[in-house]
Order: sequence, then structure tokens, then C-alpha cells
Amino acid sequence: MAKESTPKTTPTVSVEEPIYEATEIAANAPSLFGHSVDIATAALDYNHITKCTLNKAKQVIKEFAERKV
Repeated sequence: MAKESTPKTTPTVSVEEPIYEATEIAANAPSLFGHSVDIATAALDYNHITKCTLNKAKQVIKEFAERKV
């Protein structure tokens, strides 16, 4: 008897990133992104963000901090 090999497939699981309050992100911005609380707060407020993922916050804060005025 020959064993038939069946390919093992793993189900695809989508992992959602956690969503945080803007105030929580801004309070931890110095340690997370290297920007001050004031810059993080201004960036999130300017973009009307009340809740988002850390990746989105990082992008928004970086763009806000580096924009030319």
C-alpha cells in the first residue's frame, strides 16, 4: 500500500491591527514615534482622526511633522 501524500494547506487568517484612541496614541507618541505629544495631537486633530491603527498614526504624524509651512 502506497501512501498518498496530500498537500497540507493552512487556512488564511486575516489579522486585524488594533485600533487605538487618538488621545492614547498622542500620549505615547514620544516613545512610539519620536515626536512630541503636541505634534501628535495636532497631526491627529488636523486630519480629524479620533481612532486609528498605529501604522496609520505613524504615517499621519510623520507627514504632518515633515510638511513645509
